Amino acid sequence: MTTIANTTDFLRLLREDPEFRADVRRELQIQELLELPGKFAAFAAQTQQEFSDIKTRLGRLEETVAQLQETVARQQITIDGILVTLARMDGRIGRLEGSEYERHVSRSFMGTLSRALGGLSRGRLMHSAAYGTTSEFSDLMEVSLDADKITDDQWYEILLTDAVVRGVKNGATVYAVAEISLTVHQHDIDRAADRAAMVQQATGAAAYPVVVGDSVPPPQLAQASEKGVTAIIVRQPGG
Repeated sequence: MTTIANTTDFLRLLREDPEFRADVRRELQIQELLELPGKFAAFAAQTQQEFSDIKTRLGRLEETVAQLQETVARQQITIDGILVTLARMDGRIGRLEGSEYERHVSRSFMGTLSRALGGLSRGRLMHSAAYGTTSEFSDLMEVSLDADKITDDQWYEILLTDAVVRGVKNGATVYAVAEISLTVHQHDIDRAADRAAMVQQATGAAAYPVVVGDSVPPPQLAQASEKGVTAIIVRQPGG
């Protein structure tokens, strides 16, 4: 049996005794695994508080955490497995944050949109990925389909738009077609431009492409300007 009298003996054994060093490493790894259930439980509780309005999806995350706790307790999981699971959970949370941000923007950015477009008035949300499509806008698109102004594929593409706002500018009805993302990317800019053109084709009214983000990096600001897309920054709640 190895006797350790003091810290010096412990450090010496770590340096000189491979078997002792392996035992210590194994004990440390076990301790880390035992601490993981508590960390995951705290993480799940925090996530549920922040996204209380999407409890169904959070329930799935809590189920995943519970499964991890059970597996870790049986010591049948590796560190690599935990990291993979954490990456999947992080992706789910990212999607939840994006959906919550879309809802926030859709119900609160009318004033900002009016200023950005130079005096849009009487703005009304006609379609939203977060809140659905008004019957008025749906009927208008159906009429456009019947008149062969747009195709079925184009109508489907319009339905994928994050937000369509109808308003009045200089006495004429206009539309703002917005793509909403926490961080604006090139594909958001391209989609806004393409889908605005489809709405304009369907309605015969001017349609302005818009991208909205909590962050619009300088390269994307330049790209939006080049394509005639208005970029708007709307901060996350609490951001």
